[in-house]
Amino acid sequence: GALRGQADALARHLERRPGLRLDDVAHSLRTDRPALRHRLTVTAATREEALDALRSAPPGPPPADDPVRVAFLLPGGGTQYPGMGAELYRDHTVYRDTVDECARVLRPVLGADVRTALFEERHPDDTAAFLGLVVTEYALARTLVESGVRPDALIGHSLGEYTAACLAGVIDLDDMLPLVTERIRLISSAGGATVGVAAPAEEIEPLLDDTLSLAAVNGPNACTVAGHLEAVTRFEDRLTRRGVPFRRLRIPVAAHSHVLDPVLPAYETHLGQVTLRPPRLPYVTNVTGTWVTDAQATSVRHWLDHTRNTVRFTDGIAALWDRLHPVLVEIGPGDTLTKLATARLADEAPVTVITMRHAKADASDGFVLAEALGRLWSAGVDGALPPVPGAPRRVPLPPYAFERRRHWI
Repeated sequence: GALRGQADALARHLERRPGLRLDDVAHSLRTDRPALRHRLTVTAATREEALDALRSAPPGPPPADDPVRVAFLLPGGGTQYPGMGAELYRDHTVYRDTVDECARVLRPVLGADVRTALFEERHPDDTAAFLGLVVTEYALARTLVESGVRPDALIGHSLGEYTAACLAGVIDLDDMLPLVTERIRLISSAGGATVGVAAPAEEIEPLLDDTLSLAAVNGPNACTVAGHLEAVTRFEDRLTRRGVPFRRLRIPVAAHSHVLDPVLPAYETHLGQVTLRPPRLPYVTNVTGTWVTDAQATSVRHWLDHTRNTVRFTDGIAALWDRLHPVLVEIGPGDTLTKLATARLADEAPVTVITMRHAKADASDGFVLAEALGRLWSAGVDGALPPVPGAPRRVPLPPYAFERRRHWI
């Protein structure tokens, strides 16, 4: 109750003092007020937005009894879109420097500047588009870490597990990006198609023959199937006749399927040329749907299985939750993985945070990131409270909304 009262009091304070700057108020709230358990943040660019937000914002996530843990969720191919992260590249130094470093590493193997595909081309080729997603995830993760949000664990989906492994210290950035480039090229050369199906994997597996592979188990009612184009098209016809919803994925490859068998020997050669180390940060692997072991993380065979075998994402989310009960932070465009995680944890009501806008969203990149940091702080991640730009000054604040009641008691 005091939290709602404090938000209303702050709104009245701003309304009565139109000359106050928002950055000064934010700075004063950070420096003059202790961080109590029940928290609320709002994101606003103008005084009017701040007034509306303070008066209508719902309460933050319920405070946790135990120390708050954070898990980064790193999506795979298909979530990318042209121009993703362009505003962050323009406005955030850490993000820009990290993207620039990735572009330097990739230039010799890509033969081009990945920033061109990211920020200038409307229809980049598949290799550049997927690499742009990996770069975006890595830069966004580094930006959050530098902002004070340090993950306790990681989970990636397919291609996103390479970003997770790099963040966990299994593979250096200078090795990871060229390796991923070759992986994308080899998978693309194999061709095929992948279809997402809105049904339990147990119901779909009996419909598969040796021309199709179960590519991913993403949730209680979400899986993907992959194969050569003709086989996938026939499978879609069968789904239509049965009334099972499906959607062809925007990736012209048969990810995690038998179609990749011919290219695995070449990929094994590339894997043999990189140094793999035990993870310094725990992460869940798609191969088993549970925590990766040191032996797996450093095994070429494991990474071949990761490319070829079914993605066990829904099992991985369960393993992550069972150990940590973390705040789930999606590091990449949109909210694909947080939606899948929420479906798997429907009875648990996890706190989820998105950090980059969806392709069709109107909010700016900076607004979404600021909102993410605020939501993390509200959930109890003390280090997430974003710094205020410029040189703000302290200004008067309204008294605590509960002071009068406290003194009366």
